Amino acid sequence: MKLTTFLFLLMVQVIFSGNSLAEDKYDLLRKGEAPNVDSVLVPEYAEKVPHGGLEAISKLYEGSDFPAGKVEERTRFLKAFFLTYSNQYARASINTLKAQNVSSTFLADIDDVRKWYVDLMGQSPEKIEEKAEAETDRLLSVMMAKKGERKEQCLAEMEERYFNAEQASGQAKIELFAKIMFHYAQRGEHAAIQEMVRAYTSNGILPANPAKRYFWLKHAEWIGADVKAAIEQAMLDLDQATITKMDLLFSANKYPDAMEKPEGRWQVIGGPNRRWVPPYLGKE
Repeated sequence: MKLTTFLFLLMVQVIFSGNSLAEDKYDLLRKGEAPNVDSVLVPEYAEKVPHGGLEAISKLYEGSDFPAGKVEERTRFLKAFFLTYSNQYARASINTLKAQNVSSTFLADIDDVRKWYVDLMGQSPEKIEEKAEAETDRLLSVMMAKKGERKEQCLAEMEERYFNAEQASGQAKIELFAKIMFHYAQRGEHAAIQEMVRAYTSNGILPANPAKRYFWLKHAEWIGADVKAAIEQAMLDLDQATITKMDLLFSANKYPDAMEKPEGRWQVIGGPNRRWVPPYLGKE
């Protein structure tokens, strides 16, 4: 029996084992457990921003330190949260809580787990599976294994689509590359985000664009890339109004066009600028 199948069965057992009803406020921490291991996006359709579980945890910091006896439970919830929801939803929830002036200690604790998550997802599918096998918590183990499986599928899709794009020529080839990169980068795939950063340099696939490069450097930083120096350098080439505009787009989970429309029509059906709108934000 494959590891992922075995872990899936364990996951089902955990979810449907008849958890007791909430007895105190700490039971709110259970809300991060993923109800659907087949998708990290479906739960977002029913969620508000910020996530109710994160908001509940933030209130436990008010007036005193977080209860020491609940740290392990909190960490488990936060790991499940990042493994369950998209980068966009996680970032939107965190930004909303920041605007509410929640505890800085709470935000630091969230960021520690975010760093754990981005380090995990920056590794190869094989390494992610190894870490899933080593994880002693059954719920987190199956979620990590599923993320590794998803990454393997995503990388295979990207490789196939890039191969197909290489067969095109001229403007169509440029548009195909932009469409593929934009598609996967919006979903937080590390390789695609890095490609978007490179695409806007002087020797990149797309016309050089310091503002868009800065925008995607912000995404690269959020997923754990060491790009602080590159961001600082990019800011030197931009005026403050442009920086503010890109920062606002990043915070709102919106995107600048991947390409400017050429004269005439797009060579690729639909063009390369199609947005993936996070489910909880609805249609633009």
